[in-house]
Amino acid sequence: MKATRGWVCILSLLMAFALFGCAPSGTDGLPPQTAEERTLCLAVGDTYDFSQMGLLLAQAEGECIQARGNIIEAVGEGTASVVATGADGAVGYAVRVFPTARELGGRFSLDRGMFFGKKAIVFGDSITDGYMGDETNYDETYFALLCDALGISGEPGDLVNCNFACGGTTITYGRRLQFGISGAERVTVSQPFYDTGRLRDPASNIPDADLCIIFYGTNDFDENIPARAEGDASLTDVPTRMEDARTIKGAAHYMIEQLHMRNPQLKILLLPPLYRRKAGNLDYAHGGKDVVNTVTGEYLSEYGAALREAAQECGAKFIDWYPVFDFENFGVSSQYTSDGLHPNREGHRLMFEFLLAHAG
Repeated sequence: MKATRGWVCILSLLMAFALFGCAPSGTDGLPPQTAEERTLCLAVGDTYDFSQMGLLLAQAEGECIQARGNIIEAVGEGTASVVATGADGAVGYAVRVFPTARELGGRFSLDRGMFFGKKAIVFGDSITDGYMGDETNYDETYFALLCDALGISGEPGDLVNCNFACGGTTITYGRRLQFGISGAERVTVSQPFYDTGRLRDPASNIPDADLCIIFYGTNDFDENIPARAEGDASLTDVPTRMEDARTIKGAAHYMIEQLHMRNPQLKILLLPPLYRRKAGNLDYAHGGKDVVNTVTGEYLSEYGAALREAAQECGAKFIDWYPVFDFENFGVSSQYTSDGLHPNREGHRLMFEFLLAHAG
């Protein structure tokens, strides 16, 4: 990694510790946590390293976990309790262990305790592929910054082993084929393949990955793809065949199910498309707060709602970062973009900071 990445990592760690208070944040569907007692959710086979959160493991009780040093490992389904100590005193954790990542769903904490030294992969379009409107830069994308903050072991710019995003692609099947295969197709390939002249090998890297990020949608919006089937008998939001992944919700559903089939321990973070400027068949709506496809009548924000449903139904974490950009900071300003579609360095930094702030 470049030297600048080291400084980014240090700054990211300081931000993460400040945001998380040196402990995991709240988890979806569980009671609010206090500073003295928190809930930590794992799947069987997961490990959690308290030292990476600035804590020392003082006590661990429960048959579903095993402790070694400052690390606990989830060895069976059930509940347990942990006490860790830090600069602010003792912190108690109620630990819940689920059989697989699918049952764990979005309850996992997006922090160094969970992911330090582990492997992350990502699927997406040109934004994740590093294109920033006037250059391609993998080292300063939201994904690279997040990997630094979490202490991920791989290199985010490694297109063969980590980054399977490709500019111009959609999540739905059979679209934009001149750029590369869709997200629905990428998770089902069995051999390495080339797109836009670059080798990708998701098949060999999905089985041993710990975290997967899926971030698509803006190209599907351009292509007039529906958010949901909405009673259309020719469409489904729960496809079992790749060829039927033709709605936003259905394609996300298909990708998540296929990923969990290939790796039951994989934690999945699903992200909705971001705000973008009007262009072509896209126009501002609701006073600039949303964007509408004038051909289909679909709103960009509705993609997020459909993806949230897919995440909840399939056992993935969903962070709604649609509010990161808006008409003021992205529609009429060049502060975070040079073209109204692709975030620049400052835009990616803002995306990363939003993810950390809402990682619980």
